[in-house]
Amino acid sequence: MTDSTKIQSPKQSHLQPNLSQTDKMTGYFTWSPICSYYVMILTWIKLNFKFLFKKSGILVGTLYSILGFIATWCSLENIFSPDTTTWCKIAISSSILLGIFILSFIGMAIWYYFNNSVCVLEKGNGKKVYVRYGDFIKELKRNGERRNFIIPANRCFDTIVDDRIISTNTIHGQFLKHIYSTNLFSPDGLSSTIERKLLNYSKQQLTHEEKPAGNKNRYPIGTIVDIGSMRNNHYYLLGLTTFDQDLTAHTSKEDFVLAIQRMIIYCNKHSQGYPVVLPLIGSGLARTNISKNEVLKYLIRAFEINKDIINCDFHIVVWEKDKENTTITNLK
Repeated sequence: MTDSTKIQSPKQSHLQPNLSQTDKMTGYFTWSPICSYYVMILTWIKLNFKFLFKKSGILVGTLYSILGFIATWCSLENIFSPDTTTWCKIAISSSILLGIFILSFIGMAIWYYFNNSVCVLEKGNGKKVYVRYGDFIKELKRNGERRNFIIPANRCFDTIVDDRIISTNTIHGQFLKHIYSTNLFSPDGLSSTIERKLLNYSKQQLTHEEKPAGNKNRYPIGTIVDIGSMRNNHYYLLGLTTFDQDLTAHTSKEDFVLAIQRMIIYCNKHSQGYPVVLPLIGSGLARTNISKNEVLKYLIRAFEINKDIINCDFHIVVWEKDKENTTITNLK
């Protein structure tokens, strides 16, 4: 009785397909991802509409100027029949220009959507600052040419990933889990290394009431700890956020700007000319109370202010899934 009740009639099976039938029902199961993809593209176009409109307008204006220059040497009247009225000529010309504008807008949108990297600053010595979409965690795990990675951390440089002090959802937490899994460090070993390297740094001793858990030594904003290399990847921890008594991480705008400035100065002294890769510092749980687009603009502005001392390439990585709400166009 129990077995027979589990068997559906052919009619019921047709109405309620099981997983083995989903591959055959392409009309139902494939539209959802396609629609989601188009929605993501339209959202990105909306975010970058002013930039794309401006670029397309410049292209059409340039083309119009070229046609005007050509018209000074040869008449364009011959392209119209003698019976064509002036208003008809205006309408046809306007339609052609509008068509060119629409095509250029579509072309610009396609180009910039699939172009995941832009150069936002270039020095005379050939060193550049790039912004690109990607996955920072995947990059710091990948072996390749020598690179330096900046990992934003709290100013106490805690090493315990327990979703209380350090969240597994943060770049800091994911990085620590990575180096622990590869046996580069243990939590206690990393804590000892950090304490030893910061032995001569000034610090503030926190009470239990000020910070109920974790390390009690708080270092100045923008402090950097060089924790060494794994293969060709060299890692720097950047002291950015401050914990309150509820173990909530936050950063003020002033501290954010100061930390970025000190990071640039440090990297220019210690990077040995190798590229420096950093995430969109200040986003996520850093709680700077500013949008990711604003954070990105602050970063670019900080590099512009300190461009005279830049002696290596910097790569700012914006999480690829933030493409529809964080633009890397029009940053210059």
